[in-house]
Amino acid sequence: MSEASNQPENPFCCSSHSIIPNSKNDFHKMNIPLVVCLSPFTNFKENINTLAFPFQAAVKCYRCEALSSSPQQTHASWYCPVCGRKNSSTSSYMRDYMEKQSKWLVYDLPHPQNSKEALKYSFRQTVFLFVLEVSPATKESGFVHEALVRIKETIQNVHVGEVLIFLINESLHFPMIRNDSVSIVSSSDVLETVFPPKRKFFFRLDSQKKLLYEFIDAADKIEGSVVDISLLDMMKIVRMFCYRVNVSTIFFVSQMATGDWKNYQNFALETLHTIIPFDFFILDINKSDYSAIREMTLITNGFYNIYSQTQADLFASELVHRINELRYNEIKISAKVPPTLKIVDIRGCGVRTTSSTFTLLTMSPRNSVYFYLDFAGRQISHGTTLNLQFHVFHYDCKFKMKVRVINHSIKVYEGFEMTNNAANLYILLSGCVNQAIDTARETNNCVNSVKEMKKLNDIFHANKYASSYFRNQKTFELMMFENALKSSNILTKPDLWPLLLGKNPNDIVLFMAPVAYQIFLGEMSVIGPLHLSEIDFNKGSFYIKLANRQGVICLSLRENLQDWINAISIPPLSDAITQICTETRIEILHPSFSQMNIFYQRLIALMA
Repeated sequence: MSEASNQPENPFCCSSHSIIPNSKNDFHKMNIPLVVCLSPFTNFKENINTLAFPFQAAVKCYRCEALSSSPQQTHASWYCPVCGRKNSSTSSYMRDYMEKQSKWLVYDLPHPQNSKEALKYSFRQTVFLFVLEVSPATKESGFVHEALVRIKETIQNVHVGEVLIFLINESLHFPMIRNDSVSIVSSSDVLETVFPPKRKFFFRLDSQKKLLYEFIDAADKIEGSVVDISLLDMMKIVRMFCYRVNVSTIFFVSQMATGDWKNYQNFALETLHTIIPFDFFILDINKSDYSAIREMTLITNGFYNIYSQTQADLFASELVHRINELRYNEIKISAKVPPTLKIVDIRGCGVRTTSSTFTLLTMSPRNSVYFYLDFAGRQISHGTTLNLQFHVFHYDCKFKMKVRVINHSIKVYEGFEMTNNAANLYILLSGCVNQAIDTARETNNCVNSVKEMKKLNDIFHANKYASSYFRNQKTFELMMFENALKSSNILTKPDLWPLLLGKNPNDIVLFMAPVAYQIFLGEMSVIGPLHLSEIDFNKGSFYIKLANRQGVICLSLRENLQDWINAISIPPLSDAITQICTETRIEILHPSFSQMNIFYQRLIALMA
């Protein structure tokens, strides 16, 4: 935020404007959306304060139900920081609490579901189900083997939880545990399969890890054959026995029939109330239509990515990350805004349930929800501070319900000039990208995503009233913003939407406008950050941040690939990369073999 707003930076909630004009007419002349980005579970280094009493007992406004977060109170009353209503006094104990937590922008409260539920948390086991297609395509490409190896490696250091693996071809194969032994059961009539009790085929990681290893080794020997069951039917089978059990289900598919989107949409809406979302890792051999699966994951906030036959290593890496990723479940976000503002829209990987609430099956630290606000009246008093509050109901990783309360404020001043230096270009761009994708989805026309982004481009280049918003921004950020606008054609590719919709601003901006650093073989020096428009792939070597935990080292044709492979893990090159690398996966690209690589193609397309 700018200094003019006099508000501390809040990584959980930021807005495209920290200052807005006090006139609706002036605000609309700027034509820049007021976007508030909520990232309730961002990777924040400090611990969040947790109050010692439940949400049900917290001091709330009688009108809007916002929690007190302001010291504006007397011995007889307190004023709601959001709607301004005067509320009657409360106990001295609660007044002490109000004074203490008025300093907190973000805090948690327990939300016990009944009076007998203890506030002391107990551990909730992690439960995973893997559904692996064993067809000729997935078997011969090595994807099934890679998946089984990575599952085995990942659980070696996990000692609490349960795991089940299904393998599907012409039959459904699953484990049967008897005492200290395990066997593989195969059912040719998949839809009529009768499953054993949970204790008979879920492996407990605290005591049955050896049996799981034996099953994985045996499963790796199953031959590939044609898959008879459809993906939707398989998902219904999974939901049938995982209903309300909190099972994270990961599908790896290739040749399974997908089906009609309308059926998936109905299934997705039912799933919102019954199960953790499905994740899909797809090996695409025949350029099939996976739009129905993609749309389902955009509703349920599941994982979706498509791989070519040469990307077994990337698939395995992302599979491991998804297994280990921290997730919060059954999210309901309730927004409290002052009466001078109104919520026009809400975007993210979920469903807008009322004018001010949004529901998601799950969220990770990489997820955000975007609120779009406008004036509710014609004018707001000069010098006003508009306070917003968000209540994020969720089940934490210990499967106890909590409410995270997040406060945010926006200043109001007369005229345009005070908006100078009060812009957050990352939030503005990310909010517009989310709207553009959803517009394309709602109209079933990919081209409309670019039309939506063109509106923002016209504002950036031609709206004289918006100039104060962009004036005096850092040159590098303005260049990044402009480069991202130039690359908006990338939004016409629907398979990229799950990598952008509902993601945090940093990931979205880096995806649209990657950042590069020039590095040198045998040297520790680094030049950058640079935009792609500033570099020449035909000269030198570059480390490029692509977001989504992915970085690449892009070499020019004259660079010797083997020399780089030998040098990357030892000083001085390893020290140079350490200075700039925050990604968990790095891939080396070279023109001699990377022409078909998706990241190389994406970089070339962005530079065009």
